[in-house]
Amino acid sequence: MLHDRAGSSVVCSPALLDWGLGVSRARESVEERAPREQSGAWEFLYSRQEWSTPELRHDWQSLIEERSNPRLIYQTPGWFDHLTSMQTQEKMAVAVTRDRTGQVNGIAPFRIAAGALDFHVSEHTLARIPVRKALMLGGLPLFPENGLVLDKLFAWMWSFLPAVDGISLSGIEVGSFLWRYLHSSTVLRDRYLLHVVEGVRPYHILSLPPTFEEYLARYNSKKRYNLKRQIKILRERCPGRLELRRIDSSDDVQCLLDAEAQMLPDPRRFSGLGGKQSDSFWTRRKTVDMAERGFLRSYVLTCGDEPISLIKGLQYGKTYSALQTLYRKDYAHLSPGAAALYLVVEDLLKHRPAQLIDFGFGEPNEKHHTSNATLEMACVLLLRKSLLNRIRSEAHAAFFSAVRAAKIIRGRIKSRNRSEPCAA
Repeated sequence: MLHDRAGSSVVCSPALLDWGLGVSRARESVEERAPREQSGAWEFLYSRQEWSTPELRHDWQSLIEERSNPRLIYQTPGWFDHLTSMQTQEKMAVAVTRDRTGQVNGIAPFRIAAGALDFHVSEHTLARIPVRKALMLGGLPLFPENGLVLDKLFAWMWSFLPAVDGISLSGIEVGSFLWRYLHSSTVLRDRYLLHVVEGVRPYHILSLPPTFEEYLARYNSKKRYNLKRQIKILRERCPGRLELRRIDSSDDVQCLLDAEAQMLPDPRRFSGLGGKQSDSFWTRRKTVDMAERGFLRSYVLTCGDEPISLIKGLQYGKTYSALQTLYRKDYAHLSPGAAALYLVVEDLLKHRPAQLIDFGFGEPNEKHHTSNATLEMACVLLLRKSLLNRIRSEAHAAFFSAVRAAKIIRGRIKSRNRSEPCAA
């Protein structure tokens, strides 16, 4: 343990040596005077034995219960355990800070992983710039709203993680304390380049009332009629029974994976809402582990024995995270994705009731999500100051600025074409 003149400290595990990290520069990152209610110390825990003590787990869970972040599932100790149980080659650690009484009041779990700055248009990736990142789990730390505390955390990471190009944060709401801190901290400005990845984007959530009847009452009579009509037509067109199957146990996982396997191989026949691609996140081993930890809650909509749509999702507490929707393209005219969501909302209000659906970043079909609330959020990459990283950041920002401008122009052209039909 290193102690500074103000009485604060940074605790360094022997595992630091395995990360190729030194401790000589730690002192300079903790020598600022600590706020009165804060000890100023950050502990960095690098082994399962260190971060699995009952006391830390209790304090960690207490911090979770004080938050209402829609992405809270990814900050939980259970999700951290899920990731560590996968035994990947990624390095993982938990940073902990305490108040003057010794009570944990800030936790920042993170992992070191190879990533990239993608240059893409819709689902088409044109180029990738490799970036080695320290990713905050859940996108942001569980922290007290104190700039000096965050200064110490990010200064330490800058000193002790020289092989890392940057620190990745996501789900930061515009105007929040963290957003203001990132744009005003001199400690960050001296060490990092602030890169807002792909700019500020809409983040969609849907609050749910206590009953399905109240949910339907949000829509006008025409919308309610159309939703029920879509379900009726699907039932009439199905070669067998139209059924929504909830996937939330390890015994159900194979049903989900089989349905996905039928949908993904032929992109000409199947497509995903939002253009998201399948990835190894949904391997059998990982999906079973999520089910055993109580996180998995996905759905498969079938016509007879044939899946026509699925929603991949997770649930923590009262928040349901809808991660991806897939549907059969030859059923697209019957809106199977919208039908699945209609039936899923009904189930979410009856079984383990949810109060919020988190759709995440994107531009969902307005026809299907007219009751969504939209937040302004961003993903931020704190890049270590260097000429190479400045070039990376500016090139990436310029590309997506051009993409956004092109979308605006295309939208104006479409609007003009609708309002000015060609004369006969």
